[in-house]
Amino acid sequence: MSIVTKSIRRKGETLILTNQRALYWPSHKTLILSDLHIGKAGHFRKHGIAIPKDVLEADLNRLQMVMEFFSTTSLMVVGDLFHAGTNCEFGIFKKWMNEIEGITID
Repeated sequence: MSIVTKSIRRKGETLILTNQRALYWPSHKTLILSDLHIGKAGHFRKHGIAIPKDVLEADLNRLQMVMEFFSTTSLMVVGDLFHAGTNCEFGIFKKWMNEIEGITID
């Protein structure tokens, strides 16, 4: 996975856009993202749409690589954390959060 970035500056703040569907805010060491949609794989499969079971794990692995790339200390999820309410994939996400040291989840 390659991470491509583009910096923008607004009102004295630098923001770094990425090709990995996330925005990094360097002055706060915060990665900002939305639309994780935890549970989407199970929801789609339940409704007859073929989607691999390991979609969430792949998304979390990609997210962790981006967090490590920027030495992120905070993660801000700004919308659509769950796909269709709390679901069985929440446990996977919770375990993943607990394994990350030095990160706060906002």
